[in-house]
Parts: sequence; structure tokens; C-alpha cells
Amino acid sequence: LLDLCAETMAAQRIPRNDDLGRLVARVAGLHQMSSAVAGALERHEPADVPAAVVKVLGTTTEGDIAEFAHLAVDSVAGEDFCAI
Repeated sequence: LLDLCAETMAAQRIPRNDDLGRLVARVAGLHQMSSAVAGALERHEPADVPAAVVKVLGTTTEGDIAEFAHLAVDSVAGEDFCAI
């Protein structure tokens, strides 16, 4: 969904919005955090707290992405978004 938002924004079918960059940065950060948790688990180190943090932040980010897409649809009714 985030990729579709980025493509649609790049094609100038929805207005530019700085929140897209913030969401992409959060996803990139979550990816790094998730990789760190996986590394800790491979080394048999405790990772329950970091894993829980990644889970909570991931769930929050997922909701924020859905809300961002919803607001983008409200601003300009796009056929690409309506198909999802």
C-alpha cells in the first residue's frame, strides 16, 4: 500500500505530502530493528523486549500507512486506491 502511495504521488495523481517520507523512514527503521532482533536470536541472546518493541511499532506503522492512504483517497478519489 505504501509503495502504491509512493507511485501515485510520483505520478502526481495525489498531492505531495511529507508524511510519505516519514512513513518510508519508519519502515526502513523497522526493517533494521527486525534484522537486529533476528541477529540476537541467532546468537542465542535475549530478544523478547526488542521483539515486542518491533511488534508494537510495526502495528502502529501499519495503521498509520492505512490512514495515510485513506486520507490520500479522500483528497483525490484515485482509481488505483479504490481497486484495493
